[in-house]
Amino acid sequence: MSREGPSSRSMWGLVGITYGLVMITMAVAIGGYYYYKSKQAPADQSEPDQTRRIMVGAVWVPVYLDASYFTPTSVEQGSITNGGVKFKTSHPAGEVLSFYETSLKQTGYFTTTTGTAGGTVQGVRRGGKMSVLVSVSSSSTETQGEIHTLFHDTDKQPRQ
Repeated sequence: MSREGPSSRSMWGLVGITYGLVMITMAVAIGGYYYYKSKQAPADQSEPDQTRRIMVGAVWVPVYLDASYFTPTSVEQGSITNGGVKFKTSHPAGEVLSFYETSLKQTGYFTTTTGTAGGTVQGVRRGGKMSVLVSVSSSSTETQGEIHTLFHDTDKQPRQ
């Protein structure tokens, strides 16, 4: 009785070579990932806790944890991106305003605040190329607010 096809010995040799190639490919992929990850510069690491931020337009903004965020918008025109989001919470307007003033200062913004029990906080960074405006007001049952951002990306080529 003759066997057709490859012998058992050559089949195991082929399996061994295939397994070795898979292991080499995996090692190169893992090494490449760590090599490129170490070279990657984070875009904005000002906030130490990355889970407590939300991107509004093209700007990362601190999140007031007890607020509900809704109706996000983002408009890109050439090298300028405008963004907005609304929020509401049951906390007093002064507390929310104070949170945003402190958080923006901690993340490197120069801030200007108007009002204490409601009003606005404006933060400017990167020579005016990045700005955040937080407006807060309250009613008898809740505090509402809006966050508007502007980012001017001077490295971006305008679309034609």
